[in-house]
Amino acid sequence: MTTALASLSAELVDAKFLERIPHDFARAHLVVSQGIGDGTHRVAAAETTDPLVIHNVGVRLGATVEPFVADAEEIASVIDTAYETTAPDEGGGRQGTIAVDDDIERLVAQADRDLLSTQGKGPVIRLVDALLFEAVSRGASDVHVQPVEDHTLVRYRRDGVLHTVREIPRKLAPAVISRIKVVARMDIAEPLAPQDGRATVTIGAAADGATGRAIDLRISTL
Repeated sequence: MTTALASLSAELVDAKFLERIPHDFARAHLVVSQGIGDGTHRVAAAETTDPLVIHNVGVRLGATVEPFVADAEEIASVIDTAYETTAPDEGGGRQGTIAVDDDIERLVAQADRDLLSTQGKGPVIRLVDALLFEAVSRGASDVHVQPVEDHTLVRYRRDGVLHTVREIPRKLAPAVISRIKVVARMDIAEPLAPQDGRATVTIGAAADGATGRAIDLRISTL
């Protein structure tokens, strides 16, 4: 890969890239489009990005890709801005509207099936939204997502006591955690170091068109 000589811009991100490359994938592997020249997609990537990821992006775009190295933090910032502006339903900004009509068990099954597809992030996004809505509806003060050996526990804290309310497949944990980190603007490429973030979501706006109830979230990973 060549080295970038200019700053990146969210305005240069190609619409086809936003349509075919999921936000979580771009954020996890730190790759982002920077326009097309002579039919070739220019793609910024971090020094740590696996060359196989670049190849897979080219396959998904159905085009030749010209990668170049750029600053990892700048790539992450451009990714968030581009997806929030152009594809809000798949983005992961500080604000969002929680879906209130999805059945969690159905979403778990759908997300489990779709993990094998690069387009399988939609159900995971809706699953996380549904878990947050359920927690708020039950009057929970905290939500804990805890991977254990063969499954993942979802716990809600009520009246100072943690209650295990769901068990989801262990293999869903990375996707669920990745989505949570995207919402909180954490470094999705750093799986080991503890991180803290914040987000604001709105409960109820999608159901009746009203303003809804704003919920401030403090998010930590350990």
